[in-house]
Amino acid sequence: MKLLAGVTGAALLAAVPLSEAAVRIAVSAGATHSDNVQRTPDGESETTADVGLQLDIDRSEGRLKANVGGNLQFRSYLDDAFDDEVAGSLVARASYDLIPDRFIWVVEESLGQTLADPRAVDNAANRQRTNLFSTGPDVRLPLGPRTQLGIQGRWSQASFERSGDDNRRLEGSVAFERALGTRSRASLNVSGARVEFDDASRGSAYDLQSVSIGYAIDTGRSQLELQGGYTALHDFGDTSGGPLVNATFTRALTARSSISVAVGTALGDSADAFRRSVGGLGSAVRTDPTLVSNEPYQADYASLNWQSSGARNGLAIGIDWRREDGERSDLLNRTRVGATATLSRRFSPRWTGSLSGTLAREDFSEATLEFDEWSVSAALDWTVGRSVTLGLALDHGEGEGDSVLAAGFRDYVENRVSLRLTYRPIARD
Repeated sequence: MKLLAGVTGAALLAAVPLSEAAVRIAVSAGATHSDNVQRTPDGESETTADVGLQLDIDRSEGRLKANVGGNLQFRSYLDDAFDDEVAGSLVARASYDLIPDRFIWVVEESLGQTLADPRAVDNAANRQRTNLFSTGPDVRLPLGPRTQLGIQGRWSQASFERSGDDNRRLEGSVAFERALGTRSRASLNVSGARVEFDDASRGSAYDLQSVSIGYAIDTGRSQLELQGGYTALHDFGDTSGGPLVNATFTRALTARSSISVAVGTALGDSADAFRRSVGGLGSAVRTDPTLVSNEPYQADYASLNWQSSGARNGLAIGIDWRREDGERSDLLNRTRVGATATLSRRFSPRWTGSLSGTLAREDFSEATLEFDEWSVSAALDWTVGRSVTLGLALDHGEGEGDSVLAAGFRDYVENRVSLRLTYRPIARD
Protein backbone atom coordinates (compact mmCIF):
# COMPACT_ATOMS: atom_id res chain seq x y z
CA MET A 1 0.00 0.00 0.00
CA LYS A 2 2.89 2.38 0.66
CA LEU A 3 3.80 2.10 -3.03
CA LEU A 4 0.35 3.28 -4.11
CA ALA A 5 1.61 6.84 -4.53
CA GLY A 6 4.00 5.95 -7.31
CA VAL A 7 1.66 3.45 -8.94
CA THR A 8 -1.36 5.75 -8.86
CA GLY A 9 0.62 8.78 -9.99
CA ALA A 10 2.04 6.83 -12.91
CA ALA A 11 -1.41 5.50 -13.81
CA LEU A 12 -2.92 8.96 -13.79
CA LEU A 13 -0.10 10.31 -15.92
CA ALA A 14 -0.52 7.44 -18.36
CA ALA A 15 -4.23 8.21 -18.59
CA VAL A 16 -3.61 11.80 -19.65
CA PRO A 17 -2.47 12.27 -23.28
CA LEU A 18 0.13 14.99 -22.90
CA SER A 19 -0.55 16.37 -26.34
CA GLU A 20 -4.10 17.21 -25.22
CA ALA A 21 -3.34 18.54 -21.73
CA ALA A 22 -1.99 21.68 -20.11
CA VAL A 23 1.53 20.55 -19.26
CA ARG A 24 4.27 22.21 -17.21
CA ILE A 25 7.25 20.02 -16.35
CA ALA A 26 10.75 20.64 -15.04
CA VAL A 27 13.51 18.10 -14.45
CA SER A 28 16.66 18.85 -12.49
CA ALA A 29 19.93 17.38 -11.32
CA GLY A 30 22.19 18.78 -8.64
CA ALA A 31 24.30 18.39 -5.53
CA THR A 32 24.14 19.79 -2.00
CA HIS A 33 26.85 19.97 0.66
CA SER A 34 25.85 20.29 4.33
CA ASP A 35 28.21 20.82 7.26
CA ASN A 36 25.70 19.25 9.70
CA VAL A 37 23.32 16.95 7.87
CA GLN A 38 22.24 15.21 11.09
CA ARG A 39 21.36 18.53 12.76
CA THR A 40 23.10 17.74 16.05
CA PRO A 41 25.39 19.91 18.21
CA ASP A 42 28.47 18.24 16.66
CA GLY A 43 27.04 16.76 13.45
CA GLU A 44 29.03 15.56 10.45
CA SER A 45 29.25 16.98 6.94
CA GLU A 46 27.66 15.19 3.99
CA THR A 47 27.18 15.64 0.26
CA THR A 48 24.02 14.55 -1.53
CA ALA A 49 23.33 14.10 -5.22
CA ASP A 50 19.74 14.50 -6.35
CA VAL A 51 17.42 14.42 -9.32
CA GLY A 52 14.09 16.24 -9.22
CA LEU A 53 10.79 16.43 -11.02
CA GLN A 54 8.29 19.28 -10.92
CA LEU A 55 5.05 18.84 -12.75
CA ASP A 56 1.65 20.39 -13.26
CA ILE A 57 -0.62 18.49 -15.65
CA ASP A 58 -4.24 19.53 -15.98
CA ARG A 59 -6.73 17.97 -18.35
CA SER A 60 -10.48 18.17 -18.78
CA GLU A 61 -11.89 16.47 -21.82
CA GLY A 62 -15.18 14.70 -22.19
CA ARG A 63 -15.97 12.66 -19.11
CA LEU A 64 -12.38 12.54 -17.82
CA LYS A 65 -10.85 15.19 -15.59
CA ALA A 66 -7.32 14.71 -14.27
CA ASN A 67 -4.75 16.78 -12.43
CA VAL A 68 -1.28 15.74 -11.26
CA GLY A 69 1.08 18.19 -9.65
CA GLY A 70 3.94 18.46 -7.21
CA ASN A 71 7.64 18.60 -6.61
CA LEU A 72 9.61 15.38 -5.97
CA GLN A 73 13.32 14.86 -5.39
CA PHE A 74 15.38 11.68 -5.10
CA ARG A 75 18.41 12.16 -2.83
CA SER A 76 21.45 9.93 -2.58
CA TYR A 77 23.74 10.42 0.45
CA LEU A 78 27.23 9.95 -0.99
CA ASP A 79 28.95 9.41 2.38
CA ASP A 80 26.16 7.10 3.63
CA ALA A 81 25.08 9.32 6.52
CA PHE A 82 21.51 8.17 5.78
CA ASP A 83 19.73 5.87 3.42
CA ASP A 84 18.63 7.37 0.11
CA GLU A 85 15.21 9.01 0.19
CA VAL A 86 12.45 10.53 -1.93
CA ALA A 87 11.48 13.98 -0.65
CA GLY A 88 8.80 16.45 -1.63
CA SER A 89 5.09 16.07 -2.31
CA LEU A 90 2.71 15.01 -5.04
CA VAL A 91 -1.04 15.50 -5.33
CA ALA A 92 -3.04 13.63 -7.99
CA ARG A 93 -6.76 13.53 -8.70
CA ALA A 94 -8.79 11.95 -11.47
CA SER A 95 -12.54 11.74 -11.94
CA TYR A 96 -14.71 10.08 -14.56
CA ASP A 97 -18.38 10.81 -15.21
CA LEU A 98 -20.02 7.40 -15.37
CA ILE A 99 -23.32 9.28 -15.71
CA PRO A 100 -22.58 12.89 -16.77
CA ASP A 101 -23.12 15.34 -13.89
CA ARG A 102 -24.86 12.62 -11.84
CA PHE A 103 -22.53 9.72 -10.95
CA ILE A 104 -18.78 10.43 -10.81
CA TRP A 105 -15.98 8.10 -9.72
CA VAL A 106 -13.01 9.80 -8.06
CA VAL A 107 -9.44 8.62 -7.37
CA GLU A 108 -7.16 10.78 -5.22
CA GLU A 109 -3.54 10.46 -4.12
CA SER A 110 -1.53 12.64 -1.73
CA LEU A 111 2.14 11.91 -1.08
CA GLY A 112 4.51 13.80 1.20
CA GLN A 113 6.93 13.56 4.10
CA THR A 114 6.18 13.95 7.80
CA LEU A 115 8.19 13.40 10.98
CA ALA A 116 7.88 9.93 12.51
CA ASP A 117 8.53 11.51 15.92
CA PRO A 118 7.38 15.17 15.91
CA ARG A 119 9.46 15.88 19.02
CA ALA A 120 12.75 14.93 17.34
CA VAL A 121 14.87 16.89 14.87
CA ASP A 122 14.03 16.97 11.15
CA ASN A 123 16.59 14.74 9.41
CA ALA A 124 16.42 11.79 7.03
CA ALA A 125 16.36 9.25 9.89
CA ASN A 126 13.18 10.85 11.28
CA ARG A 127 11.39 11.70 8.03
CA GLN A 128 8.87 9.23 6.68
CA ARG A 129 6.94 8.87 3.46
CA THR A 130 3.29 9.64 4.16
CA ASN A 131 0.65 8.61 1.68
CA LEU A 132 -3.12 9.02 1.59
CA PHE A 133 -5.01 7.18 -1.15
CA SER A 134 -8.78 7.35 -1.52
CA THR A 135 -11.37 6.35 -4.08
CA GLY A 136 -15.15 6.35 -4.32
CA PRO A 137 -18.24 7.86 -5.91
CA ASP A 138 -19.77 11.33 -5.95
CA VAL A 139 -23.52 11.33 -6.64
CA ARG A 140 -25.46 14.50 -7.48
CA LEU A 141 -29.26 14.44 -7.58
CA PRO A 142 -31.26 17.58 -8.45
CA LEU A 143 -34.25 18.16 -6.18
CA GLY A 144 -35.45 21.25 -7.99
CA PRO A 145 -34.09 24.20 -9.98
CA ARG A 146 -32.08 25.51 -6.99
CA THR A 147 -31.63 22.49 -4.69
CA GLN A 148 -29.30 19.51 -5.00
CA LEU A 149 -28.62 16.38 -2.98
CA GLY A 150 -24.98 15.30 -2.89
CA ILE A 151 -23.86 11.86 -1.72
CA GLN A 152 -20.19 10.95 -1.37
CA GLY A 153 -18.47 7.71 -0.41
CA ARG A 154 -14.75 7.04 0.05
CA TRP A 155 -12.52 4.13 0.92
CA SER A 156 -9.12 5.41 2.05
CA GLN A 157 -5.75 4.06 3.13
CA ALA A 158 -3.30 6.18 5.13
CA SER A 159 0.30 4.90 5.19
CA PHE A 160 3.15 6.14 7.40
CA GLU A 161 6.55 4.65 6.55
CA ARG A 162 8.15 4.51 10.01
CA SER A 163 5.62 5.24 12.75
CA GLY A 164 3.41 2.17 12.15
CA ASP A 165 0.17 4.16 12.31
CA ASP A 166 -1.19 2.88 8.98
CA ASN A 167 -4.96 2.85 8.93
CA ARG A 168 -7.86 2.39 6.57
CA ARG A 169 -11.20 4.14 6.65
CA LEU A 170 -14.65 4.03 5.16
CA GLU A 171 -16.30 7.45 4.86
CA GLY A 172 -19.64 8.71 3.68
CA SER A 173 -21.45 12.03 3.57
CA VAL A 174 -24.77 13.52 2.53
CA ALA A 175 -25.23 17.21 1.69
CA PHE A 176 -28.36 19.19 0.86
CA GLU A 177 -27.27 22.26 -1.13
CA ARG A 178 -29.43 25.20 -2.15
CA ALA A 179 -28.45 28.08 -4.41
CA LEU A 180 -29.32 31.38 -2.73
CA GLY A 181 -28.43 33.34 -5.85
CA THR A 182 -26.13 33.22 -8.82
CA ARG A 183 -23.05 33.59 -6.59
CA SER A 184 -23.93 32.02 -3.22
CA ARG A 185 -25.16 28.74 -1.78
CA ALA A 186 -26.01 27.15 1.56
CA SER A 187 -25.79 23.52 2.65
CA LEU A 188 -26.67 21.05 5.41
CA ASN A 189 -24.04 18.32 5.78
CA VAL A 190 -23.96 14.98 7.60
CA SER A 191 -20.92 12.67 7.49
CA GLY A 192 -19.46 9.61 9.16
CA ALA A 193 -16.21 7.66 9.10
CA ARG A 194 -14.96 4.35 10.48
CA VAL A 195 -11.20 4.20 11.13
CA GLU A 196 -9.32 0.93 11.74
CA PHE A 197 -5.57 0.43 12.26
CA ASP A 198 -3.70 -2.14 10.16
CA ASP A 199 -1.84 -3.07 13.38
CA ALA A 200 -4.49 -3.43 16.10
CA SER A 201 -1.88 -2.86 18.80
CA ARG A 202 -1.59 0.79 17.69
CA GLY A 203 -5.09 1.51 18.98
CA SER A 204 -8.74 0.59 18.89
CA ALA A 205 -10.97 1.35 15.93
CA TYR A 206 -13.15 4.43 16.28
CA ASP A 207 -16.02 6.27 14.56
CA LEU A 208 -16.34 9.95 13.72
CA GLN A 209 -19.75 11.50 13.00
CA SER A 210 -20.32 15.13 12.04
CA VAL A 211 -23.21 17.46 11.28
CA SER A 212 -22.73 21.00 9.99
CA ILE A 213 -24.20 23.85 7.99
CA GLY A 214 -22.27 25.67 5.30
CA TYR A 215 -22.35 28.88 3.30
CA ALA A 216 -20.27 29.95 0.31
CA ILE A 217 -20.19 33.04 -1.90
CA ASP A 218 -18.03 33.98 -4.89
CA THR A 219 -18.10 37.60 -6.07
CA GLY A 220 -15.32 37.23 -8.60
CA ARG A 221 -12.67 39.10 -6.63
CA SER A 222 -13.56 37.51 -3.30
CA GLN A 223 -14.40 33.96 -2.23
CA LEU A 224 -15.78 33.08 1.20
CA GLU A 225 -16.60 29.62 2.58
CA LEU A 226 -18.01 29.00 6.06
CA GLN A 227 -18.83 25.75 7.87
CA GLY A 228 -20.00 25.25 11.43
CA GLY A 229 -21.12 22.17 13.32
CA TYR A 230 -20.13 19.40 15.72
CA THR A 231 -18.17 16.13 15.52
CA ALA A 232 -18.78 13.15 17.83
CA LEU A 233 -16.07 10.56 18.53
CA HIS A 234 -17.04 7.00 19.50
CA ASP A 235 -13.89 5.32 20.77
CA PHE A 236 -13.90 1.89 22.47
CA GLY A 237 -17.25 2.47 24.15
CA ASP A 238 -16.58 6.09 25.13
CA THR A 239 -18.19 9.09 23.42
CA SER A 240 -16.70 12.57 23.26
CA GLY A 241 -16.83 15.38 20.76
CA GLY A 242 -15.75 18.80 19.67
CA PRO A 243 -16.76 21.77 17.52
CA LEU A 244 -16.33 21.76 13.75
CA VAL A 245 -15.54 25.18 12.28
CA ASN A 246 -13.92 26.03 8.96
CA ALA A 247 -13.69 29.48 7.41
CA THR A 248 -11.64 30.46 4.35
CA PHE A 249 -11.50 33.86 2.68
CA THR A 250 -9.58 34.80 -0.46
CA ARG A 251 -9.53 38.21 -2.12
CA ALA A 252 -7.71 39.69 -5.08
CA LEU A 253 -6.55 43.05 -3.71
CA THR A 254 -5.23 44.24 -7.05
CA ALA A 255 -4.46 42.67 -10.40
CA ARG A 256 -1.10 41.55 -8.95
CA SER A 257 -1.72 40.90 -5.26
CA SER A 258 -4.01 38.70 -3.19
CA ILE A 259 -4.66 37.67 0.39
CA SER A 260 -6.06 34.47 1.89
CA VAL A 261 -7.14 33.64 5.43
CA ALA A 262 -8.14 30.28 6.93
CA VAL A 263 -9.28 29.53 10.49
CA GLY A 264 -10.94 26.51 11.99
CA THR A 265 -11.15 23.70 14.48
CA ALA A 266 -11.87 20.06 13.73
CA LEU A 267 -11.85 16.73 15.51
CA GLY A 268 -9.98 14.21 13.37
CA ASP A 269 -6.64 12.44 13.06
CA SER A 270 -3.30 12.61 11.29
CA ALA A 271 -4.78 11.60 7.93
CA ASP A 272 -7.35 14.41 8.10
CA ALA A 273 -4.66 16.94 9.04
CA PHE A 274 -2.33 15.68 6.31
CA ARG A 275 -5.10 16.01 3.71
CA ARG A 276 -5.55 19.68 4.67
CA SER A 277 -1.85 20.47 4.89
CA VAL A 278 -0.04 18.58 2.14
CA GLY A 279 1.58 20.78 -0.48
CA GLY A 280 -0.26 21.42 -3.73
CA LEU A 281 0.95 22.10 -7.23
CA GLY A 282 4.51 23.33 -7.47
CA SER A 283 5.06 23.20 -3.72
CA ALA A 284 8.55 23.40 -2.28
CA VAL A 285 10.45 20.28 -1.23
CA ARG A 286 9.83 20.35 2.52
CA THR A 287 8.73 18.23 5.47
CA ASP A 288 5.03 18.67 6.14
CA PRO A 289 4.39 19.88 9.73
CA THR A 290 1.40 17.55 10.28
CA LEU A 291 1.41 15.94 13.74
CA VAL A 292 1.54 12.16 13.27
CA SER A 293 -0.15 10.26 16.11
CA ASN A 294 -2.03 7.00 16.59
CA GLU A 295 -5.00 8.77 18.18
CA PRO A 296 -7.67 11.27 17.14
CA TYR A 297 -7.15 14.87 18.23
CA GLN A 298 -8.83 18.27 18.16
CA ALA A 299 -6.90 20.48 15.77
CA ASP A 300 -7.22 24.27 15.90
CA TYR A 301 -5.57 26.24 13.12
CA ALA A 302 -5.27 29.69 11.55
CA SER A 303 -3.22 30.96 8.62
CA LEU A 304 -2.70 34.20 6.74
CA ASN A 305 -1.00 34.45 3.35
CA TRP A 306 -0.32 37.54 1.24
CA GLN A 307 1.44 37.65 -2.09
CA SER A 308 2.26 40.27 -4.68
CA SER A 309 3.92 39.82 -8.06
CA GLY A 310 5.08 42.42 -10.51
CA ALA A 311 6.96 42.47 -13.76
CA ARG A 312 10.29 42.18 -11.94
CA ASN A 313 9.56 41.81 -8.21
CA GLY A 314 7.64 39.33 -6.11
CA LEU A 315 6.89 39.11 -2.40
CA ALA A 316 5.07 36.41 -0.41
CA ILE A 317 4.44 36.33 3.35
CA GLY A 318 2.74 33.58 5.34
CA ILE A 319 1.89 33.04 9.00
CA ASP A 320 0.60 29.74 10.38
CA TRP A 321 -0.66 28.76 13.86
CA ARG A 322 -1.93 25.39 14.97
CA ARG A 323 -2.72 23.52 18.19
CA GLU A 324 -3.43 19.82 18.65
CA ASP A 325 -4.99 18.23 21.75
CA GLY A 326 -5.14 14.42 21.91
CA GLU A 327 -8.38 12.64 22.80
CA ARG A 328 -6.67 9.61 24.42
CA SER A 329 -3.43 11.06 25.77
CA ASP A 330 -1.90 14.50 26.38
CA LEU A 331 1.69 13.41 25.61
CA LEU A 332 1.79 14.91 22.10
CA ASN A 333 -0.30 18.01 22.79
CA ARG A 334 1.36 20.70 20.72
CA THR A 335 1.21 24.38 19.88
CA ARG A 336 3.08 25.50 16.76
CA VAL A 337 3.65 28.94 15.24
CA GLY A 338 5.41 29.37 11.90
CA ALA A 339 6.18 32.20 9.48
CA THR A 340 7.71 32.42 6.01
CA ALA A 341 8.72 35.27 3.72
CA THR A 342 10.15 35.23 0.21
CA LEU A 343 11.36 38.17 -1.88
CA SER A 344 12.27 37.61 -5.53
CA ARG A 345 13.77 39.94 -8.13
CA ARG A 346 14.37 39.60 -11.87
CA PHE A 347 17.56 41.54 -12.51
CA SER A 348 17.59 40.89 -16.24
CA PRO A 349 16.06 38.43 -18.73
CA ARG A 350 18.72 35.89 -17.70
CA TRP A 351 19.33 36.59 -13.99
CA THR A 352 16.88 36.08 -11.11
CA GLY A 353 17.53 36.18 -7.39
CA SER A 354 15.58 35.49 -4.21
CA LEU A 355 15.83 35.84 -0.43
CA SER A 356 13.68 33.84 1.95
CA GLY A 357 13.34 33.13 5.63
CA THR A 358 11.42 30.76 7.90
CA LEU A 359 10.72 30.74 11.61
CA ALA A 360 8.98 28.08 13.71
CA ARG A 361 8.33 27.63 17.41
CA GLU A 362 6.85 24.45 18.89
CA ASP A 363 5.78 23.68 22.44
CA PHE A 364 4.86 20.18 23.62
CA SER A 365 3.38 21.25 26.94
CA GLU A 366 2.82 17.84 28.55
CA ALA A 367 6.25 16.58 27.46
CA THR A 368 7.87 19.78 28.80
CA LEU A 369 9.63 20.26 25.46
CA GLU A 370 9.93 23.44 23.45
CA PHE A 371 12.21 24.52 20.63
CA ASP A 372 12.76 27.23 18.04
CA GLU A 373 14.10 26.90 14.51
CA TRP A 374 14.87 29.53 11.90
CA SER A 375 16.58 29.67 8.52
CA VAL A 376 17.57 32.15 5.83
CA SER A 377 18.25 31.34 2.18
CA ALA A 378 19.65 33.17 -0.83
CA ALA A 379 19.39 31.88 -4.39
CA LEU A 380 20.62 33.05 -7.77
CA ASP A 381 19.41 31.58 -11.08
CA TRP A 382 21.04 32.04 -14.49
CA THR A 383 18.99 31.21 -17.57
CA VAL A 384 21.58 29.57 -19.79
CA GLY A 385 19.25 28.92 -22.70
CA ARG A 386 15.60 29.08 -23.55
CA SER A 387 14.76 26.11 -21.31
CA VAL A 388 17.87 25.56 -19.15
CA THR A 389 18.62 27.25 -15.80
CA LEU A 390 21.67 26.96 -13.56
CA GLY A 391 20.96 27.74 -9.90
CA LEU A 392 23.11 28.38 -6.83
CA ALA A 393 21.58 28.43 -3.33
CA LEU A 394 23.02 29.16 0.12
CA ASP A 395 21.14 28.21 3.30
CA HIS A 396 21.80 28.82 6.97
CA GLY A 397 19.64 27.27 9.70
CA GLU A 398 19.70 27.11 13.48
CA GLY A 399 17.70 25.32 16.13
CA GLU A 400 17.62 25.43 19.89
CA GLY A 401 15.41 23.94 22.55
CA ASP A 402 15.03 22.63 26.06
CA SER A 403 13.28 19.67 27.64
CA VAL A 404 12.80 18.36 31.14
CA LEU A 405 15.45 15.76 30.35
CA ALA A 406 18.23 17.99 29.01
CA ALA A 407 19.07 21.61 28.31
CA GLY A 408 20.10 22.36 24.75
CA PHE A 409 17.88 19.61 23.33
CA ARG A 410 17.76 19.91 19.52
CA ASP A 411 20.51 22.57 19.37
CA TYR A 412 22.20 22.71 15.98
CA VAL A 413 23.68 25.00 13.34
CA GLU A 414 23.67 23.96 9.68
CA ASN A 415 25.00 25.55 6.49
CA ARG A 416 24.22 24.23 3.01
CA VAL A 417 25.33 25.11 -0.50
CA SER A 418 23.51 23.70 -3.54
CA LEU A 419 24.17 23.76 -7.26
CA ARG A 420 21.38 22.62 -9.61
CA LEU A 421 20.76 22.41 -13.37
CA THR A 422 17.09 22.55 -14.39
CA TYR A 423 15.46 21.88 -17.74
CA ARG A 424 11.97 23.24 -18.43
CA PRO A 425 10.40 22.29 -21.76
CA ILE A 426 8.13 24.89 -23.31
CA ALA A 427 4.77 24.65 -21.52
CA ARG A 428 1.75 23.49 -23.52
CA ASP A 429 -1.78 24.74 -22.84
